[in-house]
Amino acid sequence: MIQFRQTALGVMLAGSSFWFAVHIDGGNPAAPLFEPANRVGQIESFRQNGPDDYWRWAGALSGTTIVRLNRGQGLEVYVPGSLNGPALDVEAWAPGDWNFDSVVNSADISAFLSAWVQSRGPDGAGDFNLDGQVTSADISAFLSAWVNH
Repeated sequence: MIQFRQTALGVMLAGSSFWFAVHIDGGNPAAPLFEPANRVGQIESFRQNGPDDYWRWAGALSGTTIVRLNRGQGLEVYVPGSLNGPALDVEAWAPGDWNFDSVVNSADISAFLSAWVQSRGPDGAGDFNLDGQVTSADISAFLSAWVNH
């Protein structure tokens, strides 16, 4: 099973040793950057030029890592068995779009605050600034990202 969540740097992916593919599009797509890089194993990586300009990366992930994105880039994540399309499809990434619906609005604030209140432990969903703690600093960082989307 794969889990996704928004962070200040990009999209966090969490799972245990699964194959997945990432398509990055928009804004002159380039190979995705992962943090930490040692948790992903690359199988293939290439840029598809033409009308559907995107970067395709495929590999395996173990644990938790972040796909770093630039504002406005699209992200699709495919996992084995996802016959009905991508497991995650972000049209234009923005740090304030907590619910990944490609619109930054008050629904994102509500969804983030719900996740923040329910967070437990250092990898809790409310740790938006990735400092290993769920504190009011995460609320400030999220609201700043939301306002500046």
